[in-house]
Amino acid sequence: MAEDLDDEILNNLNDSASDNSFDKTNSNDTATTSKKETENFEVNKYIHRTTDKKKWGEYLLQFVMLFLAVFLGFLSENLRERRTDTEREKQFIATFVEDLKSDTTSISEILTYRQIKSEKLDSLMLLLRTNQVKGHENELYYFGRLVIRSNVFQSNDRTITQLKNSGGLRLIRNEHAVDSIISWIGRAK
Repeated sequence: MAEDLDDEILNNLNDSASDNSFDKTNSNDTATTSKKETENFEVNKYIHRTTDKKKWGEYLLQFVMLFLAVFLGFLSENLRERRTDTEREKQFIATFVEDLKSDTTSISEILTYRQIKSEKLDSLMLLLRTNQVKGHENELYYFGRLVIRSNVFQSNDRTITQLKNSGGLRLIRNEHAVDSIISWIGRAK
């Protein structure tokens, strides 16, 4: 009876295998079709080859491509940084020129004030030497008040302070310009 059971199971297995043979051929056909389709759509056929041994030339090619990519990235970053530094240099120079213009205007105003002050001091000295105090009290008061006032020059150092604090002097490539700025800093103090 055990033998009959074994024979019956084997027959059932063979029958089911013959029934599924259609499914197997269909699945094999779809697998090869999808494999062909993916091979047609592959971007780089060398990347996905895992069973074949790579030749040393392929490794060399990939190394060269990677090296070039990193090198070109480095060059583009340096170019971008140089452009940024050049723009900042131009901006610093432009604001420094504006500061110098305002300093020049301030110096000319102070020189004009000192010239007027010198003339008024001469007038005060003349009045005091000639003993013409009576009748000229208002002028004496005005001249005396004007003489004790002072107008001190204070340079506009916003750009210089910014250059020193941010290390921006390194951005200026013209050595003569840097020397002139440093000498101006010394004179302005």
